[in-house]
Amino acid sequence: MIEFYLVQFRSVLQFLSKICCFAIFARETDMEVTLKLNGKKEKAKVAFAQSADFGFAKTWQESIGDNQNPIRTDAVEFAMLAIKRFEASAGLGIYANSLVDFSDHIASNPKVEVGGFIVLRCNWFPDSEIIGFSHFRRTWCNKIILDYLGSHPLIARPKDNTTHKVSGVGVALLYFITQVLKQEKCPTLWGGGNKFVRAVL
Repeated sequence: MIEFYLVQFRSVLQFLSKICCFAIFARETDMEVTLKLNGKKEKAKVAFAQSADFGFAKTWQESIGDNQNPIRTDAVEFAMLAIKRFEASAGLGIYANSLVDFSDHIASNPKVEVGGFIVLRCNWFPDSEIIGFSHFRRTWCNKIILDYLGSHPLIARPKDNTTHKVSGVGVALLYFITQVLKQEKCPTLWGGGNKFVRAVL
């Protein structure tokens, strides 16, 4: 069973602002963020997922092969579940393609539920361009629900001899989501308290 916790938006934003350094939005759909690779700062981008992006879970699966480490297999399974959730819901509900999209849908109907699927991408991680993801939604009562949040299996549990140790994936994704809260004046964030989300953060 998945537990849920309620987080006040102001507390989340204050926490993330203290531990992260982020750049401005490069476009209306992208935000440049700072992660750490082997302890040194590297740039990455958070963006709303496009149709061509959803093959990332297969790439993640290929990167671990037959490895049965539970943290790595959980990372792949979580990504697949998030994509299935998106595929099942996209034909029935509304998904935003940008922050402007979010605002336009809500302005048109203040009670509408709007979903978002975002990915974190970079050009320096050898096993995949997409290294993190999140599925979230804004409810009719103006709350944000975090359904899924995860990182690449070899980031969630690096190999012993890894040359690419990455940190900050979960925090970067959460920071992007807090910008949605801030923009839409959502007072709270509901998040999944399952073991994998806690591990990513």
